[in-house]
Amino acid sequence: MAQESSNSQPYIHKPLPIPEEVDSYPQGLGGWMILVCFSVVISFLSSLRDLFDQPPGYSFNNLSLLMHSDNPKSRQVFYFILIYEIIAITYLILCSFLMALLFSKNKKFPALFIFSLIADAIGFFGVFFWVTPMAEILRENIYQLLGIGLLIILPRVFMIRYLQRSRRVKATFINSW
Repeated sequence: MAQESSNSQPYIHKPLPIPEEVDSYPQGLGGWMILVCFSVVISFLSSLRDLFDQPPGYSFNNLSLLMHSDNPKSRQVFYFILIYEIIAITYLILCSFLMALLFSKNKKFPALFIFSLIADAIGFFGVFFWVTPMAEILRENIYQLLGIGLLIILPRVFMIRYLQRSRRVKATFINSW
């Protein structure tokens, strides 16, 4: 009888079931993740440069003179430089956290990177539209204003959507502290 049942059905090789924990999606810093990694490293290096590269002519003695000046214009320059330095230090701290989270593949990296993209866009809008002398020209020509706005917004929108929907991002950033 044993021979009869084995002859009626041929043997079919069945692979072992794959556990659900094993993720077949690409992992690591490949594909578009290389651009994200490159962006984080460049941001960190540029924030270091901004922190240590003082504006020309502004040594500690000159800043002290500006701070204690009776001239309101000099004090405005001092406050502007002070705000710039505070923002540079804050951005350096943010970029340091991003570097640590990126290379430790922490699952908090995508959310913090999205926050940094939004904060960076707000900073760019401030610089381009209210601080620079170009702002007067741009206010007169709405098409140039919209063009620069799109150049600031569109890459960030694409990067945010990539970080939210990418299988590679979800498979790479799985660690926690």
